[in-house]
Amino acid sequence: NKPPEQSTPAPGQKQMNEKPTIVILPFQNIGQNKNDDYLADGLTSDLTTNLSKLSGLWVTASNAAQVYKDRQPTPGTIKEQFNARYVLSGEVNKHDNKIRIKAHLTDVDNGNILWAERYDRQLTDLFAVQDEVTRKILQSLSVTLTKEEKKRLSSRFTDNLLAYEYYQRGQALLSRRTPQDNAAARDLYKQAVELDSNFGRAYSAIAMTYAIGYNRQWPADVEDPLEEALSLAEHALRLNEHLAESYWVTGFVYGTLYKPDEASEMLNKALLLSPNYSDAYAMLAFIRIGTGKAEQAIQDAKTALYLNPAGGFLYNHQLGKAYYFLGDHDNAIKYLELSNSSNPAYIDGIYYLAAEYAARDEIESASWMLQEAESANPGLDAKTWLENHV
Repeated sequence: NKPPEQSTPAPGQKQMNEKPTIVILPFQNIGQNKNDDYLADGLTSDLTTNLSKLSGLWVTASNAAQVYKDRQPTPGTIKEQFNARYVLSGEVNKHDNKIRIKAHLTDVDNGNILWAERYDRQLTDLFAVQDEVTRKILQSLSVTLTKEEKKRLSSRFTDNLLAYEYYQRGQALLSRRTPQDNAAARDLYKQAVELDSNFGRAYSAIAMTYAIGYNRQWPADVEDPLEEALSLAEHALRLNEHLAESYWVTGFVYGTLYKPDEASEMLNKALLLSPNYSDAYAMLAFIRIGTGKAEQAIQDAKTALYLNPAGGFLYNHQLGKAYYFLGDHDNAIKYLELSNSSNPAYIDGIYYLAAEYAARDEIESASWMLQEAESANPGLDAKTWLENHV
């Protein structure tokens, strides 16, 4: 069955408060071999992905919690940074072909441990342990699943452990967001699909490398990265129609090609499959701004930031742009400056900030930002850019 066509709108603050919010802290690899970090990282990522598919939970994005990979945050920090009441944490220890996994779920408000378990299994039982941990969390939080959600949780991405290892090693590289790591991740994903040609999630990840590379203007090994990304995402969906990442990639491609209706359709499908997909909300904000729906864009961008406080400069940039077009100069300057402080070289951020300063009659600051833009991109005509974007 294909996902339904309609989507629910982005939630407001009241709806955010109506469901429990959980953050999955990075599982620790306590084994002697640091090369086994991929197991701990993969478990963290997969549990986050599984729980993100569910409409009865808010789930903080995994990259937002990565700052705590080697340290434990205080309960107050969890509440402040992630707006989360519940936290899952644990350890992984691999020895030969055996694996020990410890996990516990804690209520941050009172410090009570709601559930804890230790699993001593064969490495081949890794996927079964992931399923068991997911079930225990849902039982502890009294989360009710729809029929479609039960079906999606029961599906496996691959049964090939080596393909899974290549995929997770690729995920670790992809998260670093450098051109070299992006290319290296792509190579690992390609090795994964060589081992399992039905591994749709790996094809989706290859598509993601091309989409990210195009967005950041990195060198590519194909003539048309957008076309390659779209082709791979569509192939991934033919293998597994429940891949939210593939719908995001197709939405990104359509958005980049200025096809807002097609982009919105794909992004809404991504959110139906993964209601906690912060990047899909952020991309929807981008689409809505371009179609004159700035108020909806603000709601989408705020939801993205709620789900992923570490969303970075692009999330804040979309929020700042939306406020700019609504004429809310105080909020526009707030979020555009936050975006610029995270990535001072981002040309769109520089120009929008210059436009905002000009709108506030802060001519000296606007001129300074235009000088910054010229230094970062010699030969780029500010007037032409502003005519096409503002």
